[in-house]
Amino acid sequence: MYILLKGNIQTWEVDLAKRLLHAFVVRTEILYSKVAMTCNVNSLIHLARSVYDWGPLWSHNAFAFESGDGDLLKVVHAAKGVRNQICSSTSLKYSMLLLKEQVDSCLNVKRFLIETGTTMVQKTLKFSEHRYFGSTSNVSQFWVEKLQLSSEKALSYKKLVKERCLYMSSIKNNKPSDNTFAQLRDGRYAKLNYFIIDSDPKKEYTILVIEHVHTIYFFQEKCCMLRKIVNK
Repeated sequence: MYILLKGNIQTWEVDLAKRLLHAFVVRTEILYSKVAMTCNVNSLIHLARSVYDWGPLWSHNAFAFESGDGDLLKVVHAAKGVRNQICSSTSLKYSMLLLKEQVDSCLNVKRFLIETGTTMVQKTLKFSEHRYFGSTSNVSQFWVEKLQLSSEKALSYKKLVKERCLYMSSIKNNKPSDNTFAQLRDGRYAKLNYFIIDSDPKKEYTILVIEHVHTIYFFQEKCCMLRKIVNK
């Protein structure tokens, strides 16, 4: 497989890969029993022929098709009219490509064409090394006074991405998953209540409540697999 995935393959290398793959398929039953003799194993003997006809596997094999399947899934947003959704999205995509080739002078129009059909996250803020999502809300007067915030520029966000991990505040009601809990560096657990941004002094705050937990299941001595919140 390494040989057939190379960017530059000699004819003798394809012949070598063909012999090796055939030898592997022949010995599969001996090595792994009849259970391993599946359709996928049988398809190995045809890979060298595919490289002879179409070039390296990366240029035509399953990778491109799997990527295309992923693109099709992204344009389906409802159970009804799946074919219409795919056709409309495909038509829009190629219409935009044709229009971009014809528009040379107006930068605003070209930017509009690029952004049309592109999934863009709304209501997001990049602050320091973190990114905040979701609709914003005003910060309560209690926290404005407690943290000495700017009452006009302080906002509360529902979701936070930190170090490629998504956290949600308790005001974000998301079922059945719940990312409103986090483990702190000292090992304690906390419930995340608010993510607050004050753009005037450029400060960010996370309001949380420390939770007391009790381990109810152990695995292999000190490995705690399941914990239960007992009180706050």
